[in-house]
Amino acid sequence: MTRGPLIVPGRFSTILIYILFCSAYFPLAAQSASPEIKQHIYTQINIENQNWGISQNSRNGMMYFANAGGLIEYNGITSTLYRLPYEKTVRSVCVNDSGTVFTGAFEEIGYWKPQENGDLAYHSLTNLTTMLPNDEIWKIYIVDHKVYFQSFTTIYVYDYQKITSIKTPFIMLFLFQVDDRFIVQGIDQGLYWFDGLNFTYIDGSQPFGGMKVHAVIEKSDRSLLICTAANGIFTYDGHTFKPWKSEISDFLKYYTCNGGLQINDSMLVFGSILNGVVFCDEKGRIQNHFNFSNGLKNNTVLALFPNRDRGIWVGMDEGVNYINILSPSVYYTNTSGTLGTIYSIYKKDHELYLGTNHGLFKSSIVRQNGGYSFTGIHIIPQSQGQVWTLNDFDNQILCGHNDGTFAVEDDHIRKISDVTGGWSIIPMGDLLLESTYTGLILFDKDRSGRWKYRNRIFGYGDPTRHVEVDYLGYVWASHAMKGIYKIELNAALDSVSHIEYFSDIQGKPHNIDVFKVNNRILFTTSEDLFTYDYVNNKIVPFAPLNKEVGEYRGSTQIIPYGKNKYWFVDRNKIALFDISINFRAQKKQEIVQENQRIPERDMQIVPMDAHVI
Repeated sequence: MTRGPLIVPGRFSTILIYILFCSAYFPLAAQSASPEIKQHIYTQINIENQNWGISQNSRNGMMYFANAGGLIEYNGITSTLYRLPYEKTVRSVCVNDSGTVFTGAFEEIGYWKPQENGDLAYHSLTNLTTMLPNDEIWKIYIVDHKVYFQSFTTIYVYDYQKITSIKTPFIMLFLFQVDDRFIVQGIDQGLYWFDGLNFTYIDGSQPFGGMKVHAVIEKSDRSLLICTAANGIFTYDGHTFKPWKSEISDFLKYYTCNGGLQINDSMLVFGSILNGVVFCDEKGRIQNHFNFSNGLKNNTVLALFPNRDRGIWVGMDEGVNYINILSPSVYYTNTSGTLGTIYSIYKKDHELYLGTNHGLFKSSIVRQNGGYSFTGIHIIPQSQGQVWTLNDFDNQILCGHNDGTFAVEDDHIRKISDVTGGWSIIPMGDLLLESTYTGLILFDKDRSGRWKYRNRIFGYGDPTRHVEVDYLGYVWASHAMKGIYKIELNAALDSVSHIEYFSDIQGKPHNIDVFKVNNRILFTTSEDLFTYDYVNNKIVPFAPLNKEVGEYRGSTQIIPYGKNKYWFVDRNKIALFDISINFRAQKKQEIVQENQRIPERDMQIVPMDAHVI
């Protein structure tokens, strides 16, 4: 997944399909929905009702929402609702540099400050002015140590001592900040500059008197975008207004623009009334779109706010979402629910195979708008059931399945083993070794070069999730609950000649697994990495690598990723390490999934193209 919301800062970018594809559960409901796999917002915030405005305390990062129930304070984990007198709806919110929270409501303006216990206390400012009947504050701005509260009839200017009421000579719609002054729309009039005291008509803006302007965006070249509700977007260079002929303008004409922001020199975001949030580039080409079908809580966007981490908060007619546009990972989901839980993926050319608990599926990969889409999803006939693994060996895709092991040939499968539960497959010389529900089996090739079943290995029959072969030919097999087996095979490779059992590692009997790094056997325990001491015939801490990978010494999975490169998976984060032959490790990339725990079942990381690691 590249960026839209997918590019990784720095010189590495990684396709993190593994996070959703290997861990997400898709219910069986909504079978009539789109069969595509869509980009999905995974962050859900427990804030409900209408959210009309959003602001942030720049000191501590606390978020504030102008909510139908009152003022909501959100610390990243929990939210607190503070009610206004008479439980009025809060329509607008703005936080100043010292952390004072200003709000506007029906015939009410004021501010909130924390008490000794940390709770916010409300201080009304209406006693400093006479608010007109039915005035409701829809916008608040802070410029040059003054707070501007805007209703449809009046701008109330608070200088922290008194309030000056500036009655407009027309009925306003909304006030928009441009540098240190404002643009305001006069209904049936057009657009005016407002400098804090006076209104100056903008020549050529007459047509906007009959439109609804819902956003004014200043671009890096100082030109303006005038965004209307239903008439599209116009550009203004200081002299002339022109329609912005663009994909985004056409989109907003149809779905009704209700706000917009410039994120950086190359990206803008708009909220619509009918179809969620849409991102576009500087040419107006749509790059990303979020609505109810891919994670947005509601399609009606009431507020947009860029937080200090350059993510986008979205306030809606029902709820709040956060879109982390700089996240190194993007989540995708299948809204039709046909896939089930995805356990394994494999990319071949422009196609993606997905192994799930419902069977083996295939999808086309389409690169567009700086990201990916996955279309034409269909199940491969006769593959129904639990798929555990997909691997390519000598340009042949093998599928480990609950019903055995299959060779995948385009849109067909061919059974090559009846042994149930094909869990993992690794090379063993010229053969392939597979761990199953009932021990270990081997594959070799027939005369045409196709993989086929060779034999079962007798003398070992435990269910084995992972298996590795060391440089001496010993087979190391892991059992999630029982420990580790060191297995020596006979010359014919059909029986166990000797087996050694390690029930625990330093007193830890569970969650032991086996992997291989630079041809060295490693054991994970969720706390430290261990290896095997062949001289003393015992499992010992792998001190050099434990020191080199630091906190990743507690990883639960190690995934090979090219020569001398390995992904370490640890709880809610993963990191790519370049590990030298003497086990010096250099961290190349790290991806943290905030407030998320990566599921304990196997992850897979798949490069999507030649430009992505």
